[in-house]
Amino acid sequence: MCKTDNDSNITKTSNEPSEKFIAIDADSINTNLRQILIKTCYKTNIKFVFVADRILKDVEYANKNGINCQMITVESGQDSADNWIFDHSSSLLLCITHDVGLSTRLAENNITSIDRWGKITDKNNYREKQSIRDLNTQMREDGIIFNKQKPMSKKDIENFANSVNNYINKYICT
Repeated sequence: MCKTDNDSNITKTSNEPSEKFIAIDADSINTNLRQILIKTCYKTNIKFVFVADRILKDVEYANKNGINCQMITVESGQDSADNWIFDHSSSLLLCITHDVGLSTRLAENNITSIDRWGKITDKNNYREKQSIRDLNTQMREDGIIFNKQKPMSKKDIENFANSVNNYINKYICT
């Protein structure tokens, strides 16, 4: 169990967590990684908030079974989950997202994020990651490269789990 300082002055509504939490941009996280995050939530008892434009049954099931996770369903639309997360960034302990744009916005507010490969984006490296993303976008638009992401291997999944656990143990569960 992890003890965190979750005393905050946030007014709770049906769609707002009432404590500090780890946000998951669940539109960009696959089922295997969600299962790792749900297990981590169970082990640490840190609130995890999954934000997506659809209900994720595994998250709902975990919540109904007493795991400290919450499902936030936002309207469908470009960046709707990202905007919800950013709008609640003052309550974030960490964000899990593969979206470089969201990671950049959060890093500018001193919030760290981890992508699905376990790579950390923070105030020290977000400009470099944004530049690489912009270059790759330009090369795709120019037909120089094609956007083909390799499937995640067991090693990739292990790297993700280790990165999340290491960050939580080092910076949150102190």
